[in-house]
Amino acid sequence: YSAGAAAMTAAARHFVPNEAVADAYAGRYRLYGEINQAMTPMWERIAGQQART
Repeated sequence: YSAGAAAMTAAARHFVPNEAVADAYAGRYRLYGEINQAMTPMWERIAGQQART
C-alpha cells in the first residue's frame, strides 16, 4: 500500500517551524487543548441530537 500511496502523492511544500517563536506555538497548542476540552460536551450533545433525527 505504501508504494501505491507514494506513487499518487507528492509534497508540494516543506514546512519548517520557526524555533524563535516556539513559545508562542506551545502557548497556542495549550489553548487549543483547553478549547477541545471545553467543547467536548457540546460536540457530544450535538452528536446525540443528530442520532435522533
